[in-house]
Amino acid sequence: MPSFLSPDADRNFFAVCLSLTFCFVVYSMLIVAVPVYGLQLGASPLVLGAVLSTQYLLPLLLAIPLGGVVTRYGGRATLIAGGVLMVAGLLSMHFWYGFGGLVLGQLLVGLAHLQMVLSAQTIISNLGTGPTLEKYFGWYSTWLSGGQVVGPLLAGYLLDSGPGTGQVFLVMAVYFAIGLTKDPKIIPSALIDKPVPEFSLPPIDNGAPQGYGKGFSSADFKAGEISVVNVFASWCLPCRAEHPFITKLSKMNVAKVYGLNFKDTPKNALKWLQELGDPYDAIGADPRGRVGIDWGVYGIPETFVVDGTGKIYFKYVGPLNGDILENQILPVIEKLKR
Repeated sequence: MPSFLSPDADRNFFAVCLSLTFCFVVYSMLIVAVPVYGLQLGASPLVLGAVLSTQYLLPLLLAIPLGGVVTRYGGRATLIAGGVLMVAGLLSMHFWYGFGGLVLGQLLVGLAHLQMVLSAQTIISNLGTGPTLEKYFGWYSTWLSGGQVVGPLLAGYLLDSGPGTGQVFLVMAVYFAIGLTKDPKIIPSALIDKPVPEFSLPPIDNGAPQGYGKGFSSADFKAGEISVVNVFASWCLPCRAEHPFITKLSKMNVAKVYGLNFKDTPKNALKWLQELGDPYDAIGADPRGRVGIDWGVYGIPETFVVDGTGKIYFKYVGPLNGDILENQILPVIEKLKR
């Protein structure tokens, strides 16, 4: 696979593709395994057709809401959640013998497949722009097609070599669980080494003429100071977990700390800040998430380090902890100060 953007981006692209390839191998194995299992249960062609169609029922009903879930909670978290659903569906077909387990498994697998595809596309969309993004999606499609070629052949081989159909579902679950270990946690932004997007965010509106505190804009990053931008929301549980470390960073006075309040309501954001404390030099309200999208945000919390000229130098996806703060964020800030 040729390099398109950076070694880190390529590694994370590889992780996403590998996870989805495991998904498509298993998904296409079901093309063979489910009809064989259904016939073993004595299903008529009509019943077998009904069982096979259940895999597409939840995607039909939930595709639009799922798109919103992926947008709100991010590609990485929903990719992992989809993988867990996939394993649960396969295990239900293994442990619950009969049509009940088969139908439940089909429902869960179909939903998991859709969620993982949406999540992977969200992650990949953040890895590049223009021709680079086109190449990423081209290779992504190639990987998935390879999984669809391998899946039916592997299922046929396993069924032909002796294990019962139920055991094949267990093999699929184990095989897919391995794919979940390919976790694309640190996703570099396509904006690394590029100026921050042009934007202007107002303060959180608490009914006062000036809102809560003050907002900020792209102009604030061109004053020669190193800045940290933390994307957070009151509905984000990992944001709560990382908040003490954002507070610690702010108290160290090594950089300006800005808060980008993402897809939140003023009431909930203010309550959250009043409860946990406000460590930010300024907070900008982004209730529709449009500025966050311009920054390449796909799942919060996310933290950016911006140099004194207004260029994005570093990005971390996920909640900060003591180790990440000490070994990633602070060394980057120290490097920029030299």
